[in-house]
Amino acid sequence: QGSREINKPKGNTKADLCTMSVHHKIDKHLASLENYDKDERYMGTSDLCNLLQTDIKIDGATELRICTAILKRLDDASNDVQSKAIQCLGILLGKVQPAQVYEICDKLCTLLLDGKAELRDIYSIGLKTLVTDVPEESGRGVAERLIRRLLAGVNGDKLEVKLECLECLTDLMRRFGHEVAGEHRSVVSALLVQLAHEKKNVQKRATACMGASSVVLNEALLDELVTCLLTDAATPGKADVRVLITAIGQVSRCVGHRIGKHLGAIVPLFVQFLGDPVDEALQTEATNELRETCLQGFESFVLRCPLEIVPHLNVITNAAATFMRYDPNYCGDDDDEESGGEDEDFSDEDYDDEGGDDDDDTSWKVRRASVKVLAAAFQTAKTDQGVAELYATHGAAVVLRFKEREETVRIDVVECFTNLVAATALASGAASGAGGGLKGEERPGSPSGCGGEHQAGALAGLESVLPGAMAAAVRQLEKGKDEKTKSAVFALLRQLVGALPPAALAPYVDKMLSCVVSVLATPKASNALKLDALVFTRQALEALGGQAASLQPLVPTLLPHVLALVQGDWYKLIAEALRVVSAVVRVLRPMDQEGDMFEGSAQGGLSPQELEALVGPMHAAIQPRLEASDMDQEIKECAITAVGDLVASLGDLMLPQLPRVLSLLMDKLRNETTRMAALKALASIATSKLPQLDLTHILALGAVEELSLFLRQQSRPLLLATLETLLALVEAQGASMDPALLAKALAEAAPLVSDADLHLTHLALKLSSQILACSQASAPGQGPTGQGGQLQLAQALEGTVLPKALGLCASPLLQGRALSALLDLLRDLVKLNQPGTTFEDLYAAVRSRSEAGAPLPRAAVANVGLSLAALIVACAPDKAPDKAPFAATVQALLADLAPGGGLAEAGSASFQRQPLALRTLGEVGRHCDLSLVAPNLQQLLLASFDSEAEETKAAAAF
Repeated sequence: QGSREINKPKGNTKADLCTMSVHHKIDKHLASLENYDKDERYMGTSDLCNLLQTDIKIDGATELRICTAILKRLDDASNDVQSKAIQCLGILLGKVQPAQVYEICDKLCTLLLDGKAELRDIYSIGLKTLVTDVPEESGRGVAERLIRRLLAGVNGDKLEVKLECLECLTDLMRRFGHEVAGEHRSVVSALLVQLAHEKKNVQKRATACMGASSVVLNEALLDELVTCLLTDAATPGKADVRVLITAIGQVSRCVGHRIGKHLGAIVPLFVQFLGDPVDEALQTEATNELRETCLQGFESFVLRCPLEIVPHLNVITNAAATFMRYDPNYCGDDDDEESGGEDEDFSDEDYDDEGGDDDDDTSWKVRRASVKVLAAAFQTAKTDQGVAELYATHGAAVVLRFKEREETVRIDVVECFTNLVAATALASGAASGAGGGLKGEERPGSPSGCGGEHQAGALAGLESVLPGAMAAAVRQLEKGKDEKTKSAVFALLRQLVGALPPAALAPYVDKMLSCVVSVLATPKASNALKLDALVFTRQALEALGGQAASLQPLVPTLLPHVLALVQGDWYKLIAEALRVVSAVVRVLRPMDQEGDMFEGSAQGGLSPQELEALVGPMHAAIQPRLEASDMDQEIKECAITAVGDLVASLGDLMLPQLPRVLSLLMDKLRNETTRMAALKALASIATSKLPQLDLTHILALGAVEELSLFLRQQSRPLLLATLETLLALVEAQGASMDPALLAKALAEAAPLVSDADLHLTHLALKLSSQILACSQASAPGQGPTGQGGQLQLAQALEGTVLPKALGLCASPLLQGRALSALLDLLRDLVKLNQPGTTFEDLYAAVRSRSEAGAPLPRAAVANVGLSLAALIVACAPDKAPDKAPFAATVQALLADLAPGGGLAEAGSASFQRQPLALRTLGEVGRHCDLSLVAPNLQQLLLASFDSEAEETKAAAAF
């Protein structure tokens, strides 16, 4: 026993044991790093990484051992071990002390400059990892240790060292450049020297480093840098002009508006370097590269200096428009281009024999850069006048370049015009005070609009080039072979649909949809292209719904191809096709402007027989997607929405299938993943204006009970959707519902009535009013909600919703639609005149809210007054046979206004009688003539202004 006590560790706490365990693991992993087997070394490095990522504490000696071992693994023969060591190095930087970080920094920099050449890329990755991951508190020390040594490597003679040092210097200046302000001039000088290096990769990295460094330069040094670059560029033979222009563009992209003061010197110089596009001596690859670089600089200036570039914008866009047509290897006729080439086919095959060898042709780079300059100008145009000027000068020219023979440039041309259309929607919306893309509304600048003020604006400019743009777009879709171009065209058409009024696009609807049919009917068309076509179709049908008469004849041709995709395999296509079906349904049976009834058959529309022939295939395509339970969630929701729209709009043509559809919707309602979509579909069906729809089947399946239970959930979106669906069902079928079910719905809705969420309160109170309205709509003694049903519902409401509503009357937060719904409910209860909810009962209950407890805030007094006024107006002589309650109540309020009638001790609840009486009488006076029952009202009202209470004066003014 004594021996055991002697060998027993003394003073070892649990923390000490944990520390010993960590040190043991570290020793084990460090030993694995020295193993001859590369797999053992890899696993040891990996385990050490995982251990360092945990919350452990290590002493200085252990830190040194770990750092030394990890740095040694950078020389490992296995690439996998090297990669894992670099990863471990990044983790280690956040664990060790700054002294160890600096030692790692010095070691890596030494290895980069003087280490093995074959491992220099590994050392460079390690150093860049250090610069990226080092903690901020160690950043200054790291930057000061690295900056001079990296500059030495940049100025050295070894090419590989120079390249790696430039890359590391770029990362260092990007993150910690502000910490080494004293070395900025040395950095700039070294980079200017490297721009003249004979190797292009050195020039490229020096340019990138110059851009990163320019961000942290002070204004004086930045001005000096830009001036030096401009001077060298203007001096013949000084350096490669293309490199200098690239450097200026890189600096502008990084510093933004700070380079704006130099644009007056930069823009003319760049325009000079562009040269004459018809000069054959300049049609060389080197010149094309220089022109591309200049144009890329212009693009940078337009995007990064949108305000400073305005004085030079016309010069830049004119030069870009000129070189957008630069194609020396294509012997086209300029006259043909100006005429628009209406019968031209844009396919690439037309150009095969027209020029030289396309493999050596780099002029397309110039055209692409020019198009991007115009796209940047279109993108940054914000005002209606500015966009209109761009249409006048360059809109038609861009449309003509849809005939571009190079695929990548052609796509950029289409996207460029798309940018212009998007700018049009924003600018015209700002000018007219409304956003673009409004469905069914005339907009200023449209032919049918009356906004003459904007006739010369952006929208008018778009309409002036619209015929040519639509012709070019349709030709691309019909005759073009490149799918990327077609996708870009569909994106353009979507922007046009959003920017233009329906009347402007009506002449092109048949052409656009015929192109969609052509794409959908092509077996070889990719799924991505078909998806773009479907998205455009849906947006077009939704935006052009007011043109139903012109759209309906096209539906029989379009619909079969859409339904075929509903039965396809790719979930995105199926979901979008179902959305298109929903849009088609709304086109087949559009609503009138008030949304009260379906429009009659317009001239040129489909006959009832033709409509019936379309309903069957739509239902047959949707039904399998609705029944399947193993579908993608997006498909489930889209199928539910589509069948809801189909039944709501065309349910009278599918009455035999209606019970099955409603049963499926109930199944989806009981499924948590499809519940929201099912609720919206049921609400859509319940609010349908079709008199033939019979929803008793869904009531028999327990829809009301299910919805009532949903009101116990915590999800606010679910509560909102449930209340809206219940409201729609009660409005449509409330007269045939069992009063017990309606009473249960009232009981579940009552907890939602509070000032914590006024939107939910509004819907819950509106539901209560609708239930009362349904009970009153039935003749006494007839139907489930006859006289007995009225009494049952009144009693249910009195014990559930009414106490909450009465408490809400005195809430200072009550306002808006929730307040309106509360007043409607009080009026309905007075009209119902059931025991417990008579006028006297309700008036006394509301009045007591202002007299119990502490005085109410002014807003609460106003709400109580509105509630009392609603009750009084509901029993006014012209609305109730019994005149006694109205007259007696008004006289009681007048008594409160009489001298001494409403006086009480300040701060007491009764002190508020006069303000309450004034607000109540004022609201009653809005609706009823009080001259007969209150002849002295004016004198009492004027006398109230002499009150010492400010609340009374404010109420009298009201």
